[in-house]
Amino acid sequence: VDTDGEIQIETDKETYETGNKVKAIFKTPFDGKLLVTIENAGIIEHRYLQTANKSAEIVIDLEGKHLPNIYLTATLVRPMNQPELPLMSAHGMASIKVDDPKRRIPIVINAAEKARSKTKQKVEIRTAPNTELTVAVVDEGILQLKNTETPKINDYFYQKRALGVHTY
Repeated sequence: VDTDGEIQIETDKETYETGNKVKAIFKTPFDGKLLVTIENAGIIEHRYLQTANKSAEIVIDLEGKHLPNIYLTATLVRPMNQPELPLMSAHGMASIKVDDPKRRIPIVINAAEKARSKTKQKVEIRTAPNTELTVAVVDEGILQLKNTETPKINDYFYQKRALGVHTY
């Protein structure tokens, strides 16, 4: 695959938390004016950078609007005074995972490991104040028949989302 018109985007970490700063470096095939957009369901922000020595750098302050992930999209346009290059533009995109640990409710359940039918058991649940919970007691045999696993609700709500921006 020909990668002559590709912009490589590197970040200092793989995952970030809200309040962190993302430091991204753009490695470009030529120097020119770089349009960088920060996107998820729509364009959150855009910036113009001038590349020097075929690279540019950006720092982004992460907030709640960047959850659960953002995309950095870069479009580079070459100056018209470089006729020896066959490329007029170059493109690149990178996904950045963003997390907010304050949005996860800590839950600790203390219960007996095994229980028999027609017996009573004390179950203790500790969590953040004013949290509403639903407790369901289900027979393990029924769960095995249905091949059911305990749902990981945070994995569902904070899964990587597709880019909601169409580029033309």
